[in-house]
Amino acid sequence: MSVDSPGTIWVLASLEAGGVGRAVCPIRREELVRLREVVPPDEGDPWYLRRSYPVHFGVFGVVADVLDSGVLDADGEYVVRAYDRESAWADADEHVRFWAYQEALRGVADLEDEVRLVGRILADPDQGMATGTISWHLSKRVPEVVDRPDFGDWLRAMAEAVREYPWLTQRLDEWMLARAIAVGEPWEPAALADAAQWVQRMVAETFDVPEALAVLAESGRSKKIRNIAGSRLGQIVRKRRRAER
Repeated sequence: MSVDSPGTIWVLASLEAGGVGRAVCPIRREELVRLREVVPPDEGDPWYLRRSYPVHFGVFGVVADVLDSGVLDADGEYVVRAYDRESAWADADEHVRFWAYQEALRGVADLEDEVRLVGRILADPDQGMATGTISWHLSKRVPEVVDRPDFGDWLRAMAEAVREYPWLTQRLDEWMLARAIAVGEPWEPAALADAAQWVQRMVAETFDVPEALAVLAESGRSKKIRNIAGSRLGQIVRKRRRAER
């Protein structure tokens, strides 16, 4: 399966992320060309386009301007190169592969392609990057498929794809717990009490399920979670009492 669609050219832009240092990020060449047309480079700094562009985890950097098939730095030296759809992404930096994998996962056409790509990513020699990529994918994908008729098929396929990775299996189980609470399916209070902090906080802040809020008000992992859950539980109880009058 190709990482990007036919005809797409990626430019690996060198970024100066404030306080973080240099990073490399793949961006579609046509997007950089478009930005160059609408936001001219600063005077005295002809090689760079001063434009805040989102980088993973909310970092913002300076995107290098694109010239021909590469990007030039302030001294006129190529600091990145363009990739077409035949490029060997496996030879790229792990940060570049992370971005390329995310883009590919967003563009999968069906479940078979998705499972195949997940397997390919998990075969990457950088296992930290690979499992982080799939964890990020699950966090985006579950909300998209949770209400679809084929959700059960998706869940079984993903569970099989990550079964040799305990951390990813745990992350998938956590998402399934959150889903069960949200849609009213059976769930175990002990599982919520033992769930990761991110799950507890999501439930405490966004779910209007009194039984779940009661568990977290008593057994949340942090004081903040317990306070949020207790406060929201009280609001729900008071609202119901007013409605019954």
